[in-house]
Amino acid sequence: DEQKKLVNNLSILEKAEQTVKDLKAAQSSGTKGNTDTKPDVASTAGKTNTTKANPVVKEGMTVKTDSGKEYVKILSTTKKRVAYVKPAKKTYKNVAVSATVNVSGEKYKVVAVSAGAFKKMPKLQKVTLGNNVEEIGAKAFCKCKKLKKVVITSKKLTGRKVSTKAFSGTNKKITVKVPKKKYKVYKKFLAKSGNKTIRIKK
Repeated sequence: DEQKKLVNNLSILEKAEQTVKDLKAAQSSGTKGNTDTKPDVASTAGKTNTTKANPVVKEGMTVKTDSGKEYVKILSTTKKRVAYVKPAKKTYKNVAVSATVNVSGEKYKVVAVSAGAFKKMPKLQKVTLGNNVEEIGAKAFCKCKKLKKVVITSKKLTGRKVSTKAFSGTNKKITVKVPKKKYKVYKKFLAKSGNKTIRIKK
């Protein structure tokens, strides 16, 4: 009887040990399975968004456009209007004032050319003003000795918004080309814009 009891006890212990082994094996394999399905936290942790936030644009600020070709003054952030202040470089030979420019990813209309915008640009030969320009400031082209041609595509100019000194200090042989439909009107106030020998063409 005692031998039978010992045999039974040994049998029970062996089963118990085997059960423990099985449980450990199951836990081990379960843990591996979980690590395989978990996302790689280390690969994403600590990473930051490298996208640069657009700088805050406020009215009255003078900023460089996204193209880097010119500086403009913010006239209105709601109506998206700017004034052309100056080119990025004084060495340009030809300058085109676009109808619109992008500032911090947003489109703005260029409605004015500031006073002295092209002042003392020794190599400048030609300037084209975009079709949204409504105003030209005093001495906008002053002391540009080689500038002999200005093309105005805008039909929005008025005598009240073109300075009487807009073309003061410009070349005596300067020619200004204007829209055909605005020739008569533009000729009247451009003739009084600071250069007595200015020639207006359509």
